[in-house]
Amino acid sequence: MIIKLVFMMFVLLLLNGMVVAHCPLCTAGVGVGAALASWLGVDVMILGLFVGGFSILMGFMMDKLLRKKFGDKFKYQKQFLGLFSFLLTVLPIMNAFTESISLPVYLFGNYGSTFYRTYIINGFLLGGIVGGLIVLLIPLLSKKLSSIREETFPFQTMALTFLSLIVVGIIFQLFLV
Repeated sequence: MIIKLVFMMFVLLLLNGMVVAHCPLCTAGVGVGAALASWLGVDVMILGLFVGGFSILMGFMMDKLLRKKFGDKFKYQKQFLGLFSFLLTVLPIMNAFTESISLPVYLFGNYGSTFYRTYIINGFLLGGIVGGLIVLLIPLLSKKLSSIREETFPFQTMALTFLSLIVVGIIFQLFLV
């Protein structure tokens, strides 16, 4: 089964003309790791959580390297590279995982309207979006924590990022799956 998933992932990466990975080896490696974790019983949504966070951080790392070498080339370069990395990492891998999650939205209006219907979304994509949002919000939390404590502890932002991803992953595994 895992060989089928890995083969399918490589085929999708090669044939998908719309999305070309920024680092095919990294994307394939993350995909193989995700397939292995899935085979071990980790839910697809949690895999998406970590892959989504990883992809945003990869984009930010590319931004840091490009700024050192070439300087700041355009406004919102960091945000653009983070989004670009997310799209080029999560979308190709998403095709290998077909598990869907239903999101009921019952706010107001008649059934079938935008605010009163059930949406179906790929579980891997939903996890990736949540993981990306966590990675984007943690630096703000870290700054707030530093201003309250008036100091930082070593690797504070990294520790908060991993802790947040792990806690949300446990919540997903226990309550949403």
